[in-house]
Amino acid sequence: MNSPADPQTAACCGKRKMAATTNYKSLTWAVLKPTSTTSTTKTKWLAATSTQASGTTPVSIRAISVDQGFINPLPDLNGNSANANGINNKGAIVGQIDSDGFNDKTVNSAALWEKGTDGKYKLTNLGTFGAEQAILRDINDSGQIIGNTSGGTGATATSSPFLLQNGQKINIGSLGGATGSTAGINQFGQVVGVSQNAIGQNRAFVWNNGVIKDLNNLTLTTPTFGGSNVTLTNATGINNFGDISAYGSYTYKDAKGVTQTGTRAYLLKALVTT
Repeated sequence: MNSPADPQTAACCGKRKMAATTNYKSLTWAVLKPTSTTSTTKTKWLAATSTQASGTTPVSIRAISVDQGFINPLPDLNGNSANANGINNKGAIVGQIDSDGFNDKTVNSAALWEKGTDGKYKLTNLGTFGAEQAILRDINDSGQIIGNTSGGTGATATSSPFLLQNGQKINIGSLGGATGSTAGINQFGQVVGVSQNAIGQNRAFVWNNGVIKDLNNLTLTTPTFGGSNVTLTNATGINNFGDISAYGSYTYKDAKGVTQTGTRAYLLKALVTT
């Protein structure tokens, strides 16, 4: 199976708000070989999850921040786990915490960490919004937060993507299926992620001006690889130009003639049409 190629990160010098109708041109990423083992890029803020385990000893997963080279554990509720998933340029961090204590059960609650006047991070437990679980995925500089709630298991599993804005929870909706999740948000509040369609297939989506759309219906030409059509199954990020990182799957015959599934990474360039 082919794995998604790693995108090369490049700085941009401007931003553009997406129009109500935006089409996309798909571009594949080349797999780049590193030229050195070091990087001159400096990051002031970093959110991460720290994991440490040994044998059968019970352990917990802690969320941390890295600021000016210093590792700082983020406050939690002393549960099994805490994860930091996203951070904005103001240092606000979002993720999830186990709100059920240190036991054999995990109840994920939406978590927001912000620095107080003393320079220390304070935890705000936003709860589960009435669902069984809630996770926050990312936050932009305007304080808009994306995440998803979830419940059930197996055939009864459901998950719903949402946007938090000015204290209000806005449901992003779905492409007709029971599950969905957010992945990225830009400074204009446009959101990308994955949603099941009516027959339970994962599809990459973009949410703009209150409307969720299947990215496969917005590309001017269907992406292909090796003569096979590629279906975009997940969108992972969106920048202020409206360009989207995504990946998709395709089928092919291996050397023995057996049908296999591969994965390709794409950059979707926004083409404003109206």
